[in-house]
Amino acid sequence: MPDSGREYREPDEIPTNVECPACGSSLYMIIFETEIPSEGHIMIQTYSCHKCLFRKSSVFPSEPGKHTRLSLKVKDKSALNTMLYRSQSAFVYIPELGAEISPGEKSTGYITTVEGILHRLQEYIDLMPYDDEDEFLRVKKALEKAEEGALPFTLIIDDETGKSSISSTDTVTEYE
Repeated sequence: MPDSGREYREPDEIPTNVECPACGSSLYMIIFETEIPSEGHIMIQTYSCHKCLFRKSSVFPSEPGKHTRLSLKVKDKSALNTMLYRSQSAFVYIPELGAEISPGEKSTGYITTVEGILHRLQEYIDLMPYDDEDEFLRVKKALEKAEEGALPFTLIIDDETGKSSISSTDTVTEYE
């Protein structure tokens, strides 16, 4: 754990009146604050059941961030290896493909590459129902071209916490 100048203290387990969704027993809540490189200070809130061992954790930033919009023009295949971090609250857009990854209630942050984002989009598209078969095939073909480096596109990460990053000197950062 990073040295924050504070002495480590075991977090308290607090009994709650919240019922376990798996077995109905009362859940215990643990709140723990720490610091991690990509997010800074965070608070981890965990509900756990002593009976069936159900567990649900949520991570919240302890420090407010500055809303940022990162964009990277992906012009060729070499840019597909660019590393990025998408925080749990960030939106990812590729306007040329009409593609978006939105944060959800169970969204988590992750480290990946530009190519990894394209693979995620491919998985989402394969799961989505399409009424228009031609549109489905157009989007799928465009994604395949982008993965081959044959279709230039812009990757945009819009993050209200400002925690996301794209590891490229070509990244344009705007603050709101």
